[in-house]
Amino acid sequence: MNNIREINERIIRCVSEIKEGEIKGEVISIKVSNRHTYMTIKEGEYNMQCIGWSRIYEDIREGDRVEIKGRVNILRNNFTIYYKIEDMRKIGTGEYLQEIEKNRRKIEELGWDKKRRRIERFIYNIGIITAIEGAAIQDIIQAFRLDGVIGRVRIRNTIVQGKNSAMSIVNNIRYFNEEEEIDVVIITRGGGAMEDLKLHRSTTDCV
Repeated sequence: MNNIREINERIIRCVSEIKEGEIKGEVISIKVSNRHTYMTIKEGEYNMQCIGWSRIYEDIREGDRVEIKGRVNILRNNFTIYYKIEDMRKIGTGEYLQEIEKNRRKIEELGWDKKRRRIERFIYNIGIITAIEGAAIQDIIQAFRLDGVIGRVRIRNTIVQGKNSAMSIVNNIRYFNEEEEIDVVIITRGGGAMEDLKLHRSTTDCV
């Protein structure tokens, strides 16, 4: 059986054989740290992590469409495959973040961000919509313990990212409305990239 070093070297050799010298895509995240630029670009359904070592691109923003010259590389310590940026230029504006902004404006137009009601009674029955394996539920439970919350908590395991998340969230809201005596519902998820929050179908189609 091959040992870890031999497997590592074989993977590195395979990556080094990729000779693609130019890629194009939309910037969906970018961060400058310690004189390096870390970014993710998207083309269709595929993402690529990119790193500009000792290169700062302050003129590039999320939503820009860019052309990058460089090569595929790999971080040996954790096997992260990335595209090493040697040169980059903006070639236009992408559509992905525009779609997200369009959805945000639609939510505002529908008034979904303003339909708030004052809680008039003591909260005892609490419903939580989240992924039970995620970090968010642990944070909430810990906060309840520290604050000495007294009440009955019901948790509905929910898909909180990806193409099935919208329907999963809506179904569990309906469950609490129809099946449980609930005073307040908390919908939550842990941190993540903007790409993780994308709904592949309109939320309005699920309501």
